[in-house]
This record gives sequence, structure tokens and C-alpha cells, in this order.
Amino acid sequence: MKTNTLHNALHVVFDLDDTLYAELDYVKSSFAFLAGIISNSYGSGDCENLVTELLELRRLGLSNPISALWDRLKLPESGLPEAVAAMRGHRPQIEPRDGVIDFLNILRQADVKYSILTDGRSLTQRQKIAALGLGDAAHIYISAERGVSKPAIEAFAQIVQDQPSIEKFVYVADNPSKDFVAPNQMDWLTIMLKDDGHHIHKQDLSLPMPMLPRISVKSFKELPQIFGFASTLFPGSQDASGTAASAP
Repeated sequence: MKTNTLHNALHVVFDLDDTLYAELDYVKSSFAFLAGIISNSYGSGDCENLVTELLELRRLGLSNPISALWDRLKLPESGLPEAVAAMRGHRPQIEPRDGVIDFLNILRQADVKYSILTDGRSLTQRQKIAALGLGDAAHIYISAERGVSKPAIEAFAQIVQDQPSIEKFVYVADNPSKDFVAPNQMDWLTIMLKDDGHHIHKQDLSLPMPMLPRISVKSFKELPQIFGFASTLFPGSQDASGTAASAP
């Protein structure tokens, strides 16, 4: 029989890109790494100017600004795949969003485990997670490693199978086009981090209701209050201080 504690009641799952950190920072880090390769290996251009050009090409909507810059500089085509592979494997200069570490510490103090569910390449995503200092996640689910991507319900079902004692799952993410429809179907609590104007993928809130989150927040600083719903979701559950959690 399950004990009446948050440890058994809750498991929090986070999306990675544009949720736990700003994805635009990863883009800038990747461009800086690539600019270093171009400058150091080919002697072509100043790193800062190269990054500025790449960002401008991206802003203009080019589908592949790296190839465009490579062509403009007349660099050997044979070197492009190796440079891109190195860029995708670099340890990025990124930091958790404001409030992320504080909220994770609250979960740790309450002995509530968290996982990360993300689409992307294995090495790239694991380098991001390492750079953010989130290696203590209970589980890390990466689409390239599992052969299934969001919004497929299988991406979420494996999490439930791996943790059969959990009563309620929560998913914190940012992209309504693929993040929330499956966990909504599974009766998870879905929470969207609102676009601060710099997200890579814009949030279409005109999508059908099943694709939208149940709760939206502006920052991670709001999540401790949101998780005051614990006592409502699980009557008698206790927060980290040993008192029943209250609704906001």
C-alpha cells in the first residue's frame, strides 16, 4: 500500500530546451564554438564578428545559416560536417533559468524526484544537461536514444512504467504544439512556461484545448505556489515541512 507522502505522490518531469534554460543561449554558444573553429582552423574572420553574422543570418530566416557563412567564406566543403559535429558535441555555455535551482532544491528537500524528457540528439542533449548541473535527475529520456519523440504518447508512457509507485505526474514544458497533448491524455498535471519573447518556438494558444496546458506560469518562481495543490490532488499528503500543502 502506498504511503501518504509527496515522495510517493509526485514525480516532476521537465522539458529541457526553452524550459530549464533559454535555448537562444545554446544557439549563441554553438555559434561561438563554430566561430572559434573557423577562426582558429581556417584563419577566416574574427570570432565576435562571425557570431554576429551567424545570428543575423538566423534572424533573417535562413534555414541553414552555418552553410551560408561557410559558403561566403569559401571554406572547404569537406570541413563542414566535422565542424558541425564538433559543435553539436561541445559543452555549451548555458545556465538554468532564474528560479530553476531554487525549485529543484525544494523538490530535493521534499524527496520528490524529477526527470527530464527531451527531443534531440543524445550527445547534444546530455552535454546541455551536464552544463546545467542537472545530472542528478532520476531519469533522462532523450528521443534519439529511445526512438520515440513527442508528442507520441509512448514518450510519456515509459516514464510511468519506470515508476509504478508514483500517484501523480507533472510535466513542465513550453511548446503547446507537441508537449502537452499526450500527458493531458494521461491525466498528468501540465504546466507551461510562458514565452518571454525569446523562445525559439512561438506558443500557439489557439490550438485545440487538449493540446494546451492546464496551468501557465511566467517563471519558475511561481512553481512552489502551484505545487501547493499537492494537498488537493492527494488529500493528506505532506510537504517538506511536514504540514499539509495548501492551495495557492
